[in-house]
Amino acid sequence: STNEVGDGGSIYVTESSETNGRSISIQNCQFLNNKAAEDNSIISCMRNELIIHSCNFEFENNKHQKYVFIKLTRLESNIKLENSTFQKNSVEGQLIEDFVLPKILTMKTTNVIINDCTFKDFGNKAIEINNEKSSLDSLQFTNNDISGSNEFLYLTNILTSPKISGNIFHDFQINSFDFIIEIDHNVQEILLEDNTFKVFIRESSTNSGVGLVFRRNDNALFTLIFINCNFHDIENRNENNDHQNGGAFQYGIYDFMRNVNIKFESCQFSMNKCTHGKGGALSVSIDNDLTITDCIFKDNYAPQDGGAIYIDPSSITSAKTTINNCTFENCISPLPINYQELEVHQA
Repeated sequence: STNEVGDGGSIYVTESSETNGRSISIQNCQFLNNKAAEDNSIISCMRNELIIHSCNFEFENNKHQKYVFIKLTRLESNIKLENSTFQKNSVEGQLIEDFVLPKILTMKTTNVIINDCTFKDFGNKAIEINNEKSSLDSLQFTNNDISGSNEFLYLTNILTSPKISGNIFHDFQINSFDFIIEIDHNVQEILLEDNTFKVFIRESSTNSGVGLVFRRNDNALFTLIFINCNFHDIENRNENNDHQNGGAFQYGIYDFMRNVNIKFESCQFSMNKCTHGKGGALSVSIDNDLTITDCIFKDNYAPQDGGAIYIDPSSITSAKTTINNCTFENCISPLPINYQELEVHQA
């Protein structure tokens, strides 16, 4: 059925008077073509724990109201979202641009587990977590399948290292937004492991490549690590001089992105290209150490410097770059990897 009401277009769960707030579990349910009022939700929960397992959420043409599928309003709220699907109904002849796309989840957090879900076509900042507590117990985003045309993860004031692993991000058309993952945090280390990014086209925006940004709130040094990640068939078509570099990944173009160590371990970069700039796979402009170990670069292209990697020396102070035990195959550029005055240390 189609419900068009205020908050909780399908389910509204009030706050419990009990200290623990009780748990709400929703399993094996279909949510089809439900709606909510502007900026409200299909499921609104004021309890401490919400469990959603093996559910299917589908939405139909909606040109007016933007809403969110799931909203948790308590600071103490936890969510476990597993084996569920969020997608748009297929309507022949309708373009995705005709829709106001819904968001997936908004909450103020304590524990978040999102595992083995499929997300296809969603509103901007689809999963928005704004931590308002002094601590965040855990944040797990694992084994999910994501495709769309908007920013997906938007996390602020994150105080514990998130687990982001085993996900596949694919078939993104990036026109009017900058990032697919944006995290403001106060942690020493961010790790992305066993993730795949493939079939991206970036037409124009104020970023490059797949669009990943991690801001430390106090601008202190932290380490960003990629282990066993795959970047495949990503094309940066930007013609903006600041954003045309880096086919698959660019980092350090803004001041808030420079105070970081970056490590790539056992990653693969294949068939990536920037059509107007430098660094067919990677473009890096940071003030600290860059380490690339046991990685494979194959069939990457840039029309300017660095068919595989471009390292911008303009921001380098005492930074060390290490490229160790990597394979470069059929990477093409009119000029070789651009080290210029950068000192390269090979173990």
